[in-house]
Amino acid sequence: MTRDRNIAGRTLIVVCVLLLLCGCTHERSERTTSGKRTLVFKHGKIFGDSGPLKELLREFEDHHSGVHVVGEELPSSTDEQHQFYVINLQGKSTDFDVLALDVIWISEFARAGWLRPLSDALPESEQKDFFAATIDAVKYDDSIYALPWVIGAGLLYYRKDLLEKYNLSPPSTWNELIRSAKLITSKEANLHGFVWQGKQYEGLVCNTLEYLWTHGGQVLSEGSSAIDSKKNADALETMRSFVYDSKITPEFVTTLTEEPSRRMFGAGRAVFMRNWPYAWSLFEDPKSAVYGKVGVTT
Repeated sequence: MTRDRNIAGRTLIVVCVLLLLCGCTHERSERTTSGKRTLVFKHGKIFGDSGPLKELLREFEDHHSGVHVVGEELPSSTDEQHQFYVINLQGKSTDFDVLALDVIWISEFARAGWLRPLSDALPESEQKDFFAATIDAVKYDDSIYALPWVIGAGLLYYRKDLLEKYNLSPPSTWNELIRSAKLITSKEANLHGFVWQGKQYEGLVCNTLEYLWTHGGQVLSEGSSAIDSKKNADALETMRSFVYDSKITPEFVTTLTEEPSRRMFGAGRAVFMRNWPYAWSLFEDPKSAVYGKVGVTT
């Protein structure tokens, strides 16, 4: 595995893709608003300030005077977004033109003929403006089917005020996290040690992969499955131990996705939380209950 492919595997990439309209068996009806052609852009829920996206769409309209863009939000759950897209694309819906999707759907959607190849819109000279791994991730059969839009990586958020109170440093190992969480929760009331995304959905896969990698495990090796290994078993045991041994993670972690865990931490009810970068700006809002009290690390 090359370094670029490794990086691509360790990040969540959301991409913006054009529909392959010519694949429909019926003519797509033209949508117009005040004489302008209307394009509908479907994307997942924007957490926090949606202003930058709205400004981006208006800027696009300024450069394309005959086009009006309508942004329409889908649920925050990537599983629900995937279900929506599959149902509508299989039904050859023409209700939207552009969509944002998770990087892991690229090959599925391209193979089904639902996406228009974009290699002509992004020549190699312009591909150099992106991280190589993100371009590699949006390719299928050597053709580009999407444009990299958002790149993210799992982060560990912590209550820096509580760590400072008990003279603790940000943890660099799982064992350090366990010790710090147990110490603080034994002295502070109504506080969970560590919350993360444990519901049975795509987010749990992302969490689990991080445990596999930090234990030296992997999913694939030279094109073959490498799941059944002691390192991976140890990683899963670590996840289990948070709930049943050290008990720093509540049993209802199996119901948590990004937002419930983010809201719990943001309400001051957890010492540590694993989540994506979007949560940082929400915690840094002066109206946040944990404003000025949060630190972040790998």
